Amino acid sequence: MRVIVIGSGPCGLITAISLKKFHPYMDVILLEKDHDIGSRIKISGNGRCNFINKKLDSSKYSTTFVSHILTYSNEVLNLLDETGFNYYFDSEGRGYPTSESSLTLIKVFKDLISQYGVELRNDYLVISINLKLDKIIINNDLKCDRLVVACGGISYQNDRLNYNRIVSELNLKVVPLTPSLAPLSVSSFPKRLENKKVKCQVSLLYNDKILKTERGEVLFKKDGLSGIVIFNTSSFLARLHLNSYNGYQISLNLLPNISEEKLKSLIQKNPLLDHILLKDLADYVYSFANSANTIRDLRFDVRGIYDFKNSQVTSGGVSLDELNRNLSLKKDSRVYLGGEFIDVDGECGGYNIGFALCSGYMIGKEMDSEK
Repeated sequence: MRVIVIGSGPCGLITAISLKKFHPYMDVILLEKDHDIGSRIKISGNGRCNFINKKLDSSKYSTTFVSHILTYSNEVLNLLDETGFNYYFDSEGRGYPTSESSLTLIKVFKDLISQYGVELRNDYLVISINLKLDKIIINNDLKCDRLVVACGGISYQNDRLNYNRIVSELNLKVVPLTPSLAPLSVSSFPKRLENKKVKCQVSLLYNDKILKTERGEVLFKKDGLSGIVIFNTSSFLARLHLNSYNGYQISLNLLPNISEEKLKSLIQKNPLLDHILLKDLADYVYSFANSANTIRDLRFDVRGIYDFKNSQVTSGGVSLDELNRNLSLKKDSRVYLGGEFIDVDGECGGYNIGFALCSGYMIGKEMDSEK
């Protein structure tokens, strides 16, 4: 039996390896349109490779559909452990290679591909998929019995054409694609705040109603706000698939750990605020009529989410209504979809690559060759 896997991101790589691990008799071919594997892994964690979270909690995702898939996380880690790969978890549960380099994990996957006998074909762009015959035919030259599509979303490399082509070939229903885990474009602020950072409490509001609150570090960019807490806020917004952001605001509580009484005392002693805030930020807050209220509620109108090339993840994707519980297509159970290609996205912290790894591992392990 031959299985073809499209895409050598985290999902595609571990799918191919898992297939050979649990079904060694299978002929597995991994197709990659680029010259090398693992482009999605390379940029994870700014190159440090945040590849998983210690606790892959379904509440961090856009859907609870993922719950049964995330249970494979320990098996994924056991597979990596067998290679001598070493990693650690930080205080937030984020998993990183001990080397803190994505190249280490990519090397692990290359060695596993070789060890298990996966055939890798680089520089292979899938143009057509024919499901009408007993054999699935790729590009009119490759035949297989099962097909796994794991080519990811369209963030970072922004390859919408390739994504749309495969969706069209398979005639799939797609939830609109939106950039996620990205900076937010907001209303203007003084140029002197650019590249300044502040640890604060961030709230997303709609018509003054709080929708989401989280604490973390915020970075002021040229025309927006960034940082993990802003990325997670963008994730919430992305899942709404909005055409307009009118009424949406970001509120920063600049001193969430200081009581009202303490804050009043500090302002009395230092009305200019430059003994408690960065001077440029203090000057901006001081420019408002009521600086005490502004410290607690510095607001910006949301203009939108940065584009796909500036996002880490694609929200939306192939509708989960198309899929069985094992990630095979309801209309053709010979075809499986996994990772970011489908309508699943998570927050920052290793949740997205973690899901990609778990979904690929499950597909490989549970694939029924007798269908």
